[in-house]
Amino acid sequence: MEETFTSFVKNKLINFIEKSSKSNFSEVSIKGPELKVLIKKSETPILPLPHVNVPYNTAVPEEQPDIQVEEIRSSWVGIFHQTKEGINSGDKIETGQLLGTVKCMNLMFEIDSPVDGILIDVMVREDEIVEYGQLLFRISKV
Repeated sequence: MEETFTSFVKNKLINFIEKSSKSNFSEVSIKGPELKVLIKKSETPILPLPHVNVPYNTAVPEEQPDIQVEEIRSSWVGIFHQTKEGINSGDKIETGQLLGTVKCMNLMFEIDSPVDGILIDVMVREDEIVEYGQLLFRISKV
């Protein structure tokens, strides 16, 4: 069976790729239709990462108390706005405290905290469009 030029080039390229994968080339470029091949070697040698033994910790971790998290979700579809004072992760939150608003059809709906606690996450950004049921805040109950 006579080998065609295409299959010959294909076989040579496969052979080249197999051999060159073990070297530290930084770039290989093959162009056509007259087949121009560009090969660049990496200036810095690629070294294998050293093996590191990490000791196994046999200490039993202290039990942490269960943290109860209150998730506050949007009851409206609209544009989210934070309070003028702004709130951040780590802030103490009181029951009834205004956390932000959702503007829907030129009406502002307030989002108040249902619990006392510490704000874990603000899940939305200012002027972000929120969907019904979308998670807005996470508060750890005190």
